[in-house]
Parts: sequence; structure tokens; C-alpha cells
Amino acid sequence: GDGNLQPMLTLQNLNATQWRPLPDGTFAGVMHEVGVYTEFDTDQLVDTWKNPVTGETREVWQFSGGPQPLQMGPDGLVTHSNAALQPKEMRIDVLGDLLLSPTYSRRAFPNPLPPAQWPKEYGGETFFWDSHYLFSASVAQLLDPKVTNATATVDFQNMVSFHPWLGMGKTPGRTFGRGLGAKLRSLSDLPDGARSALEKRTPEIFDLPNWKEPKRDFVDFMRLRKPT
Repeated sequence: GDGNLQPMLTLQNLNATQWRPLPDGTFAGVMHEVGVYTEFDTDQLVDTWKNPVTGETREVWQFSGGPQPLQMGPDGLVTHSNAALQPKEMRIDVLGDLLLSPTYSRRAFPNPLPPAQWPKEYGGETFFWDSHYLFSASVAQLLDPKVTNATATVDFQNMVSFHPWLGMGKTPGRTFGRGLGAKLRSLSDLPDGARSALEKRTPEIFDLPNWKEPKRDFVDFMRLRKPT
């Protein structure tokens, strides 16, 4: 509406992507990603959440997606036409020894939920997704041939149509999300609170060899949840 943003939840997110070189000089990757909700700005797990707009208490839906094939080359990320998100590279800037590499994504796709069956979960005919990433790294590390794994940080912001699990129905507006993170050299670098939450709710991210069944957010939601 016309007011300020209302704090909702924090998402403890972990992305694990495995890469291998291809003969043409590009790299092929397989991505797995999960997200576990905690109370806003804390590591406290939540199983139910009271929607501050509707006043309804909702069962939390954890995010899990993958495996997702990727390809990266000199011109950036190569995506297929049917990919859910298709990031576009923006201008790279260098500030002293800091390299800043932003991307943006925009996507609109038909809402797969039948409105008559999912009145509280259906937000409209079209689901909108806009997101922005900002990756940063040391220029010295990037130019050093001896460095094969440069330290990198990431800032992420998105504005997305309300996810069905929130039960917003056709309430005007979207969710605004902000993410802060870094590339980890090992899972031991995960903060204790985030790791504990992820291990309890999405243990599959720590056992990728046995993650065989594809997980697709909306498809799984419609299969595993009942309309409210």
C-alpha cells in the first residue's frame, strides 16, 4: 500500500554449484539451492508465521530447488530459453582494487495455480520476478594466475509477486528481499546459526550425491500442500 515495508521473515539461503570445464572454454555447472525461514533478523526457526497483513497464521514453506544445469563462459552466464531466470550482465566497474560486477533478471510467467481451487494462494494471472545481483572481488586476486578461487561477496535484491504460501491472495503489492553473502571455501565457513537451521530443515543440501529427485518450487508446493 502507501506505507513503509513491513518486516516479514529472514531466509537462510545456501547455493551449492559444482563446475567442470568444457572443451570450448566454457564451464558447465549443476546448481542446488535451499532456503530455510527464520524469525526476522534472527536464526530462530519458525514452523508457522502470522501474516501481518491478513492476520492469518500460515504454515511455513521451505525453499528447495535443483538440480539446475548452468553454463558459464567469457560472455557471462549462458541460459536456455525455458530457464526460470535469465540474468543479464551489466557494466563492470573497478574502484581501486575492488571489482564490481552487477547483473539483473526480469521474468513474468503465467500463474500455475487454478484460482478457483487456490483462492488464498492465487495472486493473479501473472507472476512477476525482478532481481539484481552485485558481485565483488579483489582485482589483484582476479589477475593473479596462481589464484584459482578468488574471494567474492554478493549483494542481492529482488521484488517478487507474493509466493502462494504467504496466503496474500490478490492483495496489491509484492515482497521485497535483500540478501548479503559470500562464496564459501567450505561448508565449515557457514555461520553456526544458519548451518543449524539448514541441517534441520533442508539436510539434502549437505548430501548432494544422494539428491536425485528434482525439486521445483511451485510444482512441489501444489503437489504437497492443500488449498486453504
